[in-house]
Amino acid sequence: MLAVLFVVALMNSLRSAGDRFDEMLHGEQYVSKGFGIDIGTFQVDELSKEAERAGLRKGDAVVAVNGRTVQGLTDIEGPARRARKGDRLLLHIRRRGAEGSIEKDISVPLRPFTYVGYAPGSAAYAGTILSRILTHLFCLALGFWVASVRIGDRAAWTLLILMLSLANIITDSRTIFGNDDALQPFLTGLTGLLIRLGPLALVYFAIIFPERLAFDRKFPWVKWIVLAPMLARAAVDGVGGGLVAHHRDLNTLLWPLIQA
Repeated sequence: MLAVLFVVALMNSLRSAGDRFDEMLHGEQYVSKGFGIDIGTFQVDELSKEAERAGLRKGDAVVAVNGRTVQGLTDIEGPARRARKGDRLLLHIRRRGAEGSIEKDISVPLRPFTYVGYAPGSAAYAGTILSRILTHLFCLALGFWVASVRIGDRAAWTLLILMLSLANIITDSRTIFGNDDALQPFLTGLTGLLIRLGPLALVYFAIIFPERLAFDRKFPWVKWIVLAPMLARAAVDGVGGGLVAHHRDLNTLLWPLIQA
């Protein structure tokens, strides 16, 4: 089990690290959307001045991108990931107004990528490598090393979950939603699950390490009053994260539960 978890976590980490290096080396070719999407409604919830001038509005529901019906967030992030400087996204949107719902096409300009100007050797370049690549890999290395040398220790496994949670926080939508291969929904769901498991692991670790609290030995059920809702939230977020990548309709059905 530990070996399988290591392979999956390493694969996810290397994919993220590869994106970061690619962005730093070729950032002048890449672009970003210039608008944000609410994952529960698939409506625009933030936008750049360029997107606003093109006619996009907050509250617009994105129905299709570049002629392809949006089935999940990957259908929005993927085209932006594949686009290059000078490209535009053709959005088919649905807008509700005083006179009812209308649909229209909007050609949205794309913004230059964030990492443009991060020259090799610069402080920003070194900082990105340290904070977004090496820190990620260090968390994985520490967590799996502790779990492997103390395989039967609950505290070691709890620390592993905590380290995996920290590692998965260091990512972005370009990586977790921009790939449209078969692995992406699984890895996206796993990322959401592990991020939410971090606080749970931290609370549980404090209870059992270095010695189990006397109160917990006497009343072991009390901790689950706190931990059970956190565990349920992590499971729902994990499933929701996987669904929002490719299954918009199923995610819409689950969204009220996620909000609750």
